[in-house]
Amino acid sequence: MYREHIAKICGLGLPPERLLEWTVKDGRGSLCQFLGKPVPEEPFPSGNATEAFDQRLNKAFKLQIQYVFRNLALFLAVLGAFMSAMVYKWRW
Repeated sequence: MYREHIAKICGLGLPPERLLEWTVKDGRGSLCQFLGKPVPEEPFPSGNATEAFDQRLNKAFKLQIQYVFRNLALFLAVLGAFMSAMVYKWRW
């Protein structure tokens, strides 16, 4: 699908100055030049550094575990109330 999209865009007959074939490996220099913008001074971002990814994953995992325990506690509370009501009803 990606390759089909690229082929479709390239097949539109756009002039070369209107079309930029860019990959992340190219950095931001050619992209900024194409857009007519200055190249920023800060380093090119890498959104998935291993440590940052691990931290986000651990945070999400801990949050999911909290949800599981909360839902389990709610379920057991409702089940306990239901069972208590049934025992009370059967005794009378």
